[in-house]
Amino acid sequence: LVTLLDDLLTTHCFGTGINLFIAANVCERILWNAFSPKIFQTARGPQFEGAILPLIHLLIIRKNKYNALIEAFTRIGLPNLSSMFTTCMFFCIVIYLQGIKVDIPIQSIQVQAQRTVLPIRLLYASTTPVISQGQIVSHVCTISKLLFD
Repeated sequence: LVTLLDDLLTTHCFGTGINLFIAANVCERILWNAFSPKIFQTARGPQFEGAILPLIHLLIIRKNKYNALIEAFTRIGLPNLSSMFTTCMFFCIVIYLQGIKVDIPIQSIQVQAQRTVLPIRLLYASTTPVISQGQIVSHVCTISKLLFD
């Protein structure tokens, strides 16, 4: 079924359908990890799975707002705000780098007066940023767990 959809998207759209499926999956995971209302029982009591809802919940129920912010940024075992901001920052950097083009001057050997410029994208990748984003976020989360434990 996925192969059929990929073939349909490849023939009728720009790019491959697999890239579209990967992008849709990543967007779904980011939105779910941000706004999931599912509740888990943890050592600190019941907590929302998403990263934004616990922030709002902790700011409402805690008297010490600073500790509520720290807990929302450094939750262990559930999505936290630091991993969400890292993901957003990485996507912004990749989008910026995908827009940069390098102009390479080309001159004809037969006709010396004929010159043109060939624009080449600095970062030409389709699904590589999506895959490497997952790796970078996992490394950042591992390093932050090591520093805070």
